[in-house]
Amino acid sequence: MSPFCGTRPEITVFDCWPPDVSRFQKEILDRYGKPANAESVVVNKLAETLRTELPGVRVERIAYNSTIQPPDPDYASDPAVIVDFAPYSRTYDGPFDAPGVTANAGFAKALTAWRTGFRGSLAMYEYYRRYRWRSQPVHPLSTITGDVRFESHLGVNGIGMYCEPGDWITYEHVQSLFAVLAWDNGLDAASYTDGYLQARFGLRAAATMREYYELTRTDPDTVGAAELLDRYGRAGAVLRRAAGQTGSAAARTVLDRLGRGTDVARPDQRIGLLPAGSAELNAAREAYRTLVLENRFNGVVLPNVQTCLRRYGTDTPYDNAGVRQEVVDNYASPAAGYGTPGLLALERGGPAVTLTVVAQDVDFTGHTVRWTASGPDGLRLTPASGSLRVTGTRSASDRVSVGTTAAASAGSHRITLEFRLADGTRLTPAQVDLTVE
Repeated sequence: MSPFCGTRPEITVFDCWPPDVSRFQKEILDRYGKPANAESVVVNKLAETLRTELPGVRVERIAYNSTIQPPDPDYASDPAVIVDFAPYSRTYDGPFDAPGVTANAGFAKALTAWRTGFRGSLAMYEYYRRYRWRSQPVHPLSTITGDVRFESHLGVNGIGMYCEPGDWITYEHVQSLFAVLAWDNGLDAASYTDGYLQARFGLRAAATMREYYELTRTDPDTVGAAELLDRYGRAGAVLRRAAGQTGSAAARTVLDRLGRGTDVARPDQRIGLLPAGSAELNAAREAYRTLVLENRFNGVVLPNVQTCLRRYGTDTPYDNAGVRQEVVDNYASPAAGYGTPGLLALERGGPAVTLTVVAQDVDFTGHTVRWTASGPDGLRLTPASGSLRVTGTRSASDRVSVGTTAAASAGSHRITLEFRLADGTRLTPAQVDLTVE
């Protein structure tokens, strides 16, 4: 670490967080008593070393899961260390100090204990936009306001949350409200929201948009799928009404994106309601997959392991590195592509079905994307290649006839779609599952 940080004077904080699902070995816990004590030993030693080797660099640690409680006094965190309090499993149906939200009481107590016993910088690391929400529209605005009030009175020094550009528009107001409260925790949040709605959507649509944010204020982890499906259906109708009330093209674009968010959320909830193994469940999963891919580059939804789990059920483990890498590769590419539907069923020698090959402009500079399709022996793909021009948020597609010969092998197979730019630059390939009977 020292050579790296030592050559980069702009680095003033070294973030020393353990892996997300880490565990200390039994012998370590036997020696130090609990994970928070063991982590303090490591972090305090690092802070002590940096004071000598890199006196301009501070250490940042996390109070999270097994270390959410502060360490014992004998292992107190060095006051020069920045502590991030990360209440991962809390609920967002109310602020920390809401008397009716008992699920948060333990976190409020732990945060109070940290502030009482720790003299250094204590900051919040919040989850007002969660990966496990799968980019569903969730806007717990009153919870955010109440949390900041509680934390500022407690003496917390700072607040932060993680954000993703992939679904930025879905959470735009959550992130903007949080940012202004970080600078001014005495802000009148209701007045700020009124100003945001009028500036963003126009005076006439502002009242209508308050209905949308009321319908989407609920933490989806605490509400059943049927209620969420109803809420998201009504929220979509509100957005369509607001679109007819604004004269701004920019506002209509944002309303379109928010509407697409409710479009994605509805099949997501239907997946949780339909019987296992049913044709209706398979249709909902396919609709969900297509909508996620269709909207992944327009600020609406971020594909991740959680969305993949929703699409495939339990077949995709949470720690699937391949899913994570594919997401990274697609967002780092100038263009991308996919095939829909994601599962084709064929009879050997039977009628052909249609596969749609879609190309998308990721960096919004415009591209010609050349694609090729290949599969197992006995598969007929017509055409097996093509060229698509994409610009901005406008995708382009080709239709491919997919059939088999009578000699094709029965079973599960895959069609591989390769994508390249006109200059030959290879893009991330995509797969389509194929069942031959």
